[in-house]
Amino acid sequence: MNKIISINLKGLVFQVEEEAFEHLQKYLELLNRHFSKEESRLEIIDDIESRIAEMMQEMLETKAAITAADVEEIIGIMGKPSDFGIEEEEREDETNSEKQTYNSSPIG
Repeated sequence: MNKIISINLKGLVFQVEEEAFEHLQKYLELLNRHFSKEESRLEIIDDIESRIAEMMQEMLETKAAITAADVEEIIGIMGKPSDFGIEEEEREDETNSEKQTYNSSPIG
């Protein structure tokens, strides 16, 4: 038997197993740390939480509570913070800028 916790996510109340809650909480903390230097961090996190709430609503159509396995599935769909690759995108943009500068310089 698992302990069930009621949580509020994006204004919606969900019944979540305690282990699932802890896992989801750690995931959201990792996301907050990952996006901490982004100007639009709050908007990004808000969008992610909204999508998580949507997925949880869909899952609860067929069961009474969100399980740890459900949270793992959600994380698999949403991706881990390292999967977002913001640092790689920035490096890619720099590389593209260098290529454009090189390609636009006159050939002697």
